[in-house]
Amino acid sequence: MVLSVPLAYFSGIGAASKLGILFKGGNSIEALAKVKAIIFDKTGTLTNGSFNVTDIRICGKLSENELL
Repeated sequence: MVLSVPLAYFSGIGAASKLGILFKGGNSIEALAKVKAIIFDKTGTLTNGSFNVTDIRICGKLSENELL
């Protein structure tokens, strides 16, 4: 039991890093359990050098054009 928790964190960090996602530590992964929504800005900080909007998902009554 003592070894299973750290191994789960390390395997999660390793699997995420293969997908290009970097975590600072196990606490970050544990905090994801409480996340209900993620919102990103369009400044290009999360893109692969392509500084434009690639996808829009609307959860309210606004149309894409109204949101933009």
